[in-house]
Amino acid sequence: GYAFVFVAGAFGFGVLAAFVAGLFGADVHGAVPVVAGLIGGFLAVWLQRVVIILATAAQGALASVLAAASLVSGGGVRAYRALFYRLLDGDMSHLGSFWLYLGLFSWLILFAAGLAAQFTRGKEMYRRQGRRTIAP
Repeated sequence: GYAFVFVAGAFGFGVLAAFVAGLFGADVHGAVPVVAGLIGGFLAVWLQRVVIILATAAQGALASVLAAASLVSGGGVRAYRALFYRLLDGDMSHLGSFWLYLGLFSWLILFAAGLAAQFTRGKEMYRRQGRRTIAP
């Protein structure tokens, strides 16, 4: 359990560091994503439940927005992969400001809905699970 959470947090923070540097056009030294990854890994273990909820809500929203964009563009899986790699590189200028802002707005709405669903239903499911007894 903890090793997976550490790896997920490390990967997430490492990718985030590279993405943010790519947005600003900065060349990233190889140590920056590694250090960010280590920090993210330890934070993920410390805040395990919150990190898992944030990560699944963010990834679910991102996958939904990229899938919708690839379907609308007619490019299918290739368009999905191309959008994903451009997003990681921070090269989203080819979309134009309208589509970029529409995608960002859609992602924010889906991310917020995912967070709300998981924080409210997750607590409810956790409470129910604690009360459950198994008859002999």
